[in-house]
Amino acid sequence: VILAGWASNSRYAFLGASYDARDERVELMLGGSHAGASHLSRGVTAVDSIAVLSDASGADLGLCLRHGRGQTLLLFGPGA
Repeated sequence: VILAGWASNSRYAFLGASYDARDERVELMLGGSHAGASHLSRGVTAVDSIAVLSDASGADLGLCLRHGRGQTLLLFGPGA
């Protein structure tokens, strides 16, 4: 996983995302899938839209969160 504009370890798996409509906030969760594995999360506020990025075959490539005057990209790497 590559989180554009934010230092991250490409070995972290995408574990999930949650959206809080009241706060217009998305929480992205990354980490290992076994007990005791390292993990991290990233909160993005004032989210205007969320889009799943896909290739021509329909395979998911990542997520795009638009907020304010910018965006956050979460890109899935090989084997994600």
